[in-house]
Amino acid sequence: MAQLWGGRFTKETDKLVYNFNASISFDQKFYEQDIRGSKAHVAMLARQGILTAEEKDQIEAGLDGILADVRSGKLEITSEYEDIHSFVEANLIDRIGDAGKKLHTGRSRNDQVALDMKLYVRDEIDETDELVKKLLEALQKIMEENVHTYMPGFTHLQKAQPVTLAHHVGAYFEMFVRDRSRLADIRKRMNTCPLGAGALAGTTYPLDREYTAQLLGFDGPTRNSMDSVSDRDYVIELLSAFSTIMMHMSRFCEEIIMWNSNEYRFVEIDDAYSTGSSIMPQKKNPDIAELVRGKTGRVYGALTSILTTMKGIPLAYNKDMQEDKELTFDAIDTVKGCLALFTGMISTMQFNKQNMEASAKNGFTNATDAADYLVNHGVPFRDAHGIVGHSRIRILRLHIQFLDSPHGNSANGKSAPLGTGRNGHGLGPHGCSRPDGKQGFLGSKHVLLVGHFYNGLHMVVALTGQVIEMTQVNLAGNAHAGRNLERRKQGKLGLGEFRPRSGMLHMDIQPGGIFPALQFHRHAGIVGNGQPHVHGFPAEESLLFRNYFHVNLGQGPGRPQKGQQHCKDMFHGIGMLSIVVKRVSGHSARF
Repeated sequence: MAQLWGGRFTKETDKLVYNFNASISFDQKFYEQDIRGSKAHVAMLARQGILTAEEKDQIEAGLDGILADVRSGKLEITSEYEDIHSFVEANLIDRIGDAGKKLHTGRSRNDQVALDMKLYVRDEIDETDELVKKLLEALQKIMEENVHTYMPGFTHLQKAQPVTLAHHVGAYFEMFVRDRSRLADIRKRMNTCPLGAGALAGTTYPLDREYTAQLLGFDGPTRNSMDSVSDRDYVIELLSAFSTIMMHMSRFCEEIIMWNSNEYRFVEIDDAYSTGSSIMPQKKNPDIAELVRGKTGRVYGALTSILTTMKGIPLAYNKDMQEDKELTFDAIDTVKGCLALFTGMISTMQFNKQNMEASAKNGFTNATDAADYLVNHGVPFRDAHGIVGHSRIRILRLHIQFLDSPHGNSANGKSAPLGTGRNGHGLGPHGCSRPDGKQGFLGSKHVLLVGHFYNGLHMVVALTGQVIEMTQVNLAGNAHAGRNLERRKQGKLGLGEFRPRSGMLHMDIQPGGIFPALQFHRHAGIVGNGQPHVHGFPAEESLLFRNYFHVNLGQGPGRPQKGQQHCKDMFHGIGMLSIVVKRVSGHSARF
């Protein structure tokens, strides 16, 4: 049992104690850093005249030989040695004799192990940073290829607003950019050399610590010898940064796991990064994503462990600090492995763009845009919020969708873009039209809510005092189109006004009005004789949000066929029109 400290003791250490105390099983990991530090120390000792040039050359040659033999496998690091420092020094003495015994001059294992750990951590930071960089490049490629891939954005795991895949992935891009900056900060802050601090109070030798730091690529020597040998802040910071990296990967993996499920079908993970089931032949499991998610807790555990270890240690060095290595080495290997596998998985993953876009069209994802549209036409936001929210509730009750219909509205009964109508006219393929004549994606300046309603379509159009900008909706193909369009531009629909009668809202319609059948949307009954007469709800029921009403025109159960046909003629097959009406003053509301 090779021990560097045996001079004071008169008998061998108990075997159990030796094994418990030894660290060779794990600190052999930084044998290269230990030899690199020793060579710099010897060069400094020779420069200061503490060693001769011949001794320096002998020691350096011996260290180079040990390094080469360990790398080639010719020399094995075994449990015969207590730690990596003992291994290197003992083998050096065996090879070059008494000159090797001078290697440890002006140095303690305390500052030696502090140096080795810093060199190792610094090297691993550089390697991890390169892996994060490759991950960012993979994310950048996904973003560039999916600028127009639409998907629902979520809050509380509920559909919130439509976004693009590029935007969604860009959020993770920003996270990993911050991760790189954290790694750079840690590297800069830790880049001081502890060698020369001795056990805790320096040495009596005229060491040139600046020179040693320069040889090893440090910015300079540490400033306090006691802190030099007892500092493990850089390990804590590294494990904290690693925990954050793992947390970011785990969040993305959680989404990939959900997107890969049959319920979402947003992504298809490549076979190379999936596994199957031993009993269920149809299964294709996202095991890599699940393992990254699971190993995140492992890295968290390393951080918690080192914090717990360090919390009660007095100055300066204590043997407790030996516990910093195994958990740090394991965390480093875990993070690097996860980064490499995660990058490969997302680089080969296929996105089901059609499914993503179809999902974005459901769930009222442009309801906020609808509310903003009302605000831009004079409706206070809180009222607009209520109007759109109430419309959503009603549509849900009628089992209709916000933007699309599974049955479409085509003449041959096959699925067709919503709003195209019988003649292929009307609204754009996504239920909207734009003033420039082009088709928009989600929402519109004019159409707020669209969905499937019985045999026709249901549309909500905002009105503020009068019909606004309805000219953008294609009216066509019937004898009344030109006249009705002109009347709409003038705000004249041939309708009267709302006024309270015995606590009820009642609508009078002038003879010849273009809508012979109207009904308040919450009214269950209707006059079935086709006469221009409508009964409404009690005033307190019909006033949706103080100053706004909903009025439905056209098709519905039990409604006069004549009114339904008028509505269809005007709106190319749209048999139902729901209008938000703003109260003008007092108890009256005018279209």
